[in-house]
Amino acid sequence: FEPMWDLLDRGRFGEREFKELMAHYYGYVSYIDKCLGQVLDALDKLGLSEDTVVIFTSDHGELMGSHGCIFKGFMFYDELFNVPFIVRYPPLVRPGSVSRALISTIDVLPTILDLAGLPRPPRVRGRSFAHILKGGPDRHRRAVFASVCTDRFHVAACMVRTRRFKYCLNFRPRQVDELYDLQNDPGELRNLALDPNYRGVIRDLQGLLFRWMRETHYPWAEEAMEAAKNPRPYIRAINFEFKRPSEVLVWSAHRGISGLRWERGRMAG
Repeated sequence: FEPMWDLLDRGRFGEREFKELMAHYYGYVSYIDKCLGQVLDALDKLGLSEDTVVIFTSDHGELMGSHGCIFKGFMFYDELFNVPFIVRYPPLVRPGSVSRALISTIDVLPTILDLAGLPRPPRVRGRSFAHILKGGPDRHRRAVFASVCTDRFHVAACMVRTRRFKYCLNFRPRQVDELYDLQNDPGELRNLALDPNYRGVIRDLQGLLFRWMRETHYPWAEEAMEAAKNPRPYIRAINFEFKRPSEVLVWSAHRGISGLRWERGRMAG
C-alpha cells in the first residue's frame, strides 16, 4: 500500500491505480485464505482438529471504493465494522452453518472460556455465544456498539446497531447524525436521521446507546449525550487526513429529496 500513498500525495490516483489496489487487496485475501488452509490441514494431519477451536476474524474491514472511499476512516459503515468471523470446531460446529446473530468482539473471550470449561473473571465483559455454536437459538444480543475517538484528528463518535437499524452519533466535531434502515437500505446510502418519521426509532436507539455508555463508563458519555440534544441539520465538512499532510479528503452532505447524498472533494493541505 505504500506506493499508493505516494500516488495520493502527488494527486495521481486514478482508475488504473484503483484497479491495481483492488487486485493487490484480493491477492492478500487469497494468500491469507491459503495460509489458513495450511493451518487447518496441519491440524488434521496431526490429529488435533477434534481438540482445537479455530477462530478466524479481523479487527476491521476495508472500504475499497464503497461510499467513495478507500482504506478505512472514522465512520461506521458495515464494510468496516461487519468483520469476518469463522469458527471451526468439528465436535460442536456443523460445517457450512451460518448465524445471523449479533455478536461483538468482546464476546470472543467469554466464549473461549466457556468452551474450555473455565470460569470467566469478574472484570471480563462480554457474553458467551457458545450456545449458537452448539446449534442453539440464533439469538445473542439485541444490539452491538462501537466507538471511535482520536485526539490526533479531534474526532469522536459512537454507534449502536440492531438487526434492522444503525444509528451513529457524531459528536466531535458536532456533525449530522446517521440512521440507516439496513433491511431496506443495506448499502447505507440514505441517511434517515433527519426524517421526522424515524424520530421514535432514533429515541429508542439513543436509549440503548446511552445505557451502554453508563454500563461501560464511556469516558465521553456526557459530551455525547449533550450533543444528542442538538442534532445538526447538515455537515459543513469532515476532514480525514491521511498519512501525508498535503492530502486531505473533504466530505460534505447536502439535503436531497431522498435523504442525504454524500459528495467527495479534495482540499490542498
